[in-house]
Amino acid sequence: MTSSTDGSGCTPRTRRTTRGSGIVELLTPRWYPLKLIEPHRKLLRSLQLKQFVIACAGRRSGKSERMKREGVIKALTFTGFPDGRFIFAAPTQQQAKDIFWDDLKAMVPDWALLGGDRKTAIQESSPQTIKLANGARIIVAGLDRPQRIEGSPIDWILLDEFADMKPMTFDESILPAISTLGRPGQVRFSGKPRGRNHYYELYQRLRLGELSDEDWAYHHWTSAELLPASQIAKLKRSMDPISFEQEIMASFVNFTGRAYYTYDDDINVFEIDYVPGEDLVFALDFNQSPGTATVMQEVNAPPALRAHARKKGITIPERITNILDEVYIPRGSNSRMVAQRLAEDWGPHKGEVHLYGDPAGGAKTSSSVHGSDWELVTEVLSPVYGDRLAEMWPRSHPPVRARINAVNTRIRTAGDEVSLFVSPRCRYTRTDFEGVVLKEGTGEIEKDKDGKLTHLSDGVGYYIAERWPIGGRGESFQV
Repeated sequence: MTSSTDGSGCTPRTRRTTRGSGIVELLTPRWYPLKLIEPHRKLLRSLQLKQFVIACAGRRSGKSERMKREGVIKALTFTGFPDGRFIFAAPTQQQAKDIFWDDLKAMVPDWALLGGDRKTAIQESSPQTIKLANGARIIVAGLDRPQRIEGSPIDWILLDEFADMKPMTFDESILPAISTLGRPGQVRFSGKPRGRNHYYELYQRLRLGELSDEDWAYHHWTSAELLPASQIAKLKRSMDPISFEQEIMASFVNFTGRAYYTYDDDINVFEIDYVPGEDLVFALDFNQSPGTATVMQEVNAPPALRAHARKKGITIPERITNILDEVYIPRGSNSRMVAQRLAEDWGPHKGEVHLYGDPAGGAKTSSSVHGSDWELVTEVLSPVYGDRLAEMWPRSHPPVRARINAVNTRIRTAGDEVSLFVSPRCRYTRTDFEGVVLKEGTGEIEKDKDGKLTHLSDGVGYYIAERWPIGGRGESFQV
């Protein structure tokens, strides 16, 4: 019978490592067994031989864990210089702390700490640091401020979620720090693609032979090679096709063209009746020309919609999002006028009304009239709905790409499940879904010059991203 290993050839509970003069010690229980597949074996060989190693792989496929373990082992056994620096980096300090800090503290045994004392050897303040008995330091750093790692030689660094880092981070901040004469450092890149940005350009340089095979290695594998088939099928049902290709299949997707590419008038436009017993959602994106809002409900899929789904060859869940009305005031609008239109059209509603929309409250528009936009909206709607009015808007902006992905997933998943439908009379919302485009190569929305597009779909996006976030109700897997 074979035992599970982490790729080092030793079982985790009995593995030993050498430090200093050859003293053999146990590592911590955090070094649990890992499932090893062929791409991992190839990666481990490259980690032993190459200065630069890229692991471009799908979500929850073991890429970061293996590199994390390499960095810790090398830090614990480092003897080349008395001041070794081993850096675990992410796009921001908070991300780096969330990804690495608790794991690193759990992975480093007490005997390896400076003075053997966790209280004095572990620095919790930013940048989080673990001081080792051999003089080396394990540092957790966010590269939104590259100066956190500049100034001294780097012996090893992991750039996790590299695609989300600033484009010039590697060339301007990392290369100089690993290029000390007689002290070359090692760089590990890890993360999923994010369109065709600097991560893709690095991959292309390697593929075209511009970077030496002697120093560089590139490894790619998908989540489907590690996660159970049932979980992959579940992810396919819960993600839009492009997100599935990027997040699970680790493909460099070209984000160009329509932002809401899953939307199809022939499939997503269907008249569903207002249901008095269900909550109403008002979603707003503040603007003056035009002033906009969408009206939505989460309702049970009616029999007629199920017949429509069978005809179109799609599946629908038990509960769907129904965009049943819109407010569109072309010119000279403000938030009070939009709220008044909502009150006029939907004042008789007896259930709860939930407000979603732009967290910023439209500071550039109606705030010059009186108070913030949200204050103006609630001032109009509170007398109509009383304590049935609920303020549900997010307190910070979700990332634009996450918002778009959430909407696309609700519109249609990679598994052909459709959960969002639009009333035929919502012609401006339909125009938004069909007309909003992305800036080439960025995944960001291109705001049209005359300002007519994006506002209705943005409002829908704030609601969907908050109510139906991708991965918000997902499962995690230990790999």
